[in-house]
Amino acid sequence: RYDDIPAFVDPFDVFEYEDLLEQIRKLPSIYRDALYMVSVAGYSIKDAAALFGVSNQTLRKRLHRGRSLLKGMLEHE
Repeated sequence: RYDDIPAFVDPFDVFEYEDLLEQIRKLPSIYRDALYMVSVAGYSIKDAAALFGVSNQTLRKRLHRGRSLLKGMLEHE
């Protein structure tokens, strides 16, 4: 269950981290996948864009939109 938690996450923040991952899972896949690859898995924008077959700028737009949606979801929780 905790295998996907990056090493930099403080053990006391695991539950908050799990809540955040749950909200990320609710995002549309185009934003969820971008956020996961860059923010959770640690891929660079360049590498993630190459994996998705899109330009760096497209991936940056998806990250921005995904973060905006996520922020709205967390504020209304």
